[in-house]
Amino acid sequence: MSSKIWWSAGALCFFAVGGQAQSGGAADASAPEAAVTPRSGVVEVTYSPPKGGRYFDAGDTRLDEERTEKTLAKHLQQLGARWLPPGGTLKLNITEIDLAGRIPPTAINRVRVLGGGADWPRIELSYELVDADGRTQRGDEAVSDMNYTMTRPTPYWNETLAYEKRMLDDWFYQRFARRSL
Repeated sequence: MSSKIWWSAGALCFFAVGGQAQSGGAADASAPEAAVTPRSGVVEVTYSPPKGGRYFDAGDTRLDEERTEKTLAKHLQQLGARWLPPGGTLKLNITEIDLAGRIPPTAINRVRVLGGGADWPRIELSYELVDADGRTQRGDEAVSDMNYTMTRPTPYWNETLAYEKRMLDDWFYQRFARRSL
């Protein structure tokens, strides 16, 4: 079972600056939309859970997993808007999610406990980055943060998936922060 969540970082950035494109002159209503260059790259996120259709630990129920997928896709899209070069397209396929902490089997309210031991966040993925000139960079990675409890998950300390977001921030910046291929 594979689901796809897609947002256009260029479109989000475009609307964030007031919805006006600058093309160096008066806007031509007959000009094709493809002539407008996005101000940032685009991130497409797909999910391919392992056999059996469930991740190791992306939530307790399928609804929890869908929320996790949506939250991670939105966050990665925001990172693309910030760090990808204009005209770039990053395709991510997430194959495994293991959230920080564990839900004890005896927990009544299904509260996730962060122990700081062997319960660090981990996401397995493959990626393909194509820049505006058509050059491609590919890779498969297991992104993890074994020291997730050693620092505060700033600026996400009051958000859901705070440790996962911080981990993805670090990984995204190291791999894609407006670099040419």
